[in-house]
Amino acid sequence: MKKEKETTQAHHPTTRPPEQLIRLDWALRYLLKDKVDYKILEGFLSELFKKDVTVVDVLESESNKTHEQDKYNRVDLLVKTKEDEHIVVEFQASSEHDYFSRIIYGGSKVLVENLYAGDGYMEVKKVIGVSIMYCNVGESEDYIRHGKMQFLGYHDKKPVMLSASEKENIYGAKGYASPDDICPEYYIISLPKFDKNVKDRLDEWIYFLKTTTIQPSFKAKGLEKAKKRFSRISLNAEERWEYDAFLKNEGHQKSTWLTNRNDGKAERDRELVLSMHENGMPITDIAKWLKLNVEKVTQILTAAKQVTKK
Repeated sequence: MKKEKETTQAHHPTTRPPEQLIRLDWALRYLLKDKVDYKILEGFLSELFKKDVTVVDVLESESNKTHEQDKYNRVDLLVKTKEDEHIVVEFQASSEHDYFSRIIYGGSKVLVENLYAGDGYMEVKKVIGVSIMYCNVGESEDYIRHGKMQFLGYHDKKPVMLSASEKENIYGAKGYASPDDICPEYYIISLPKFDKNVKDRLDEWIYFLKTTTIQPSFKAKGLEKAKKRFSRISLNAEERWEYDAFLKNEGHQKSTWLTNRNDGKAERDRELVLSMHENGMPITDIAKWLKLNVEKVTQILTAAKQVTKK
């Protein structure tokens, strides 16, 4: 007799999705109290700057303490490094039209506040601003933007370098080669622009910042420690309550901002429609200029007439 062919079902192990971790902006404020945890922040900054960074202190910015309305909108930390650099790490939840002016002001304020009376100008600290944006700012398709001052010859456009005596007496110990190295720098990471296509180890960090997940294949500095430290399971009851309140309040802030923005646009549209109509512009032209449909323009005009009659 022929043996019946045995049939076996192939077993495909189910791969569990990565754990949803705590957002870094909340974790930086509430969890990184121990210097052992500085390794996480060091990892991110090392990947961003393409050099090893050693953090010696992390302070909560004064803006977190004095501006209660920004408690959930913005988180600022002042990071001091072994290289005597001052790094302002900022998380921004909603857009501001004057954002570039504000980060320049913030960097300048840190620079001035850390130069004490009687200090020589050689004591000026290098200031680096790192902004992690949950919103868009500026016009660029690149999700990482970098800005710094550059000194060039007016005519030949060649970079200006420090002289041998300047390096020997003041700047050499800090590794500076040009005046550009002394001036503040700014990094802006726009999370909405990141398409989750990971190309290098810095992208692994940005992927985590955007999704709050860390893939098993990721090797960037600090991420392995972040995976353990930022697990929701590791939070005590009070920390979980605070984190849930943080997420809830952020959602409320976004909802309020969108409502105010829509209300403001509706009011502006109404004022423009009435003004254009009073100046004799046809309804079809008003609709075209304001990118509204004719029905909407007619509705605004009809409502205005009813108010006038009353």
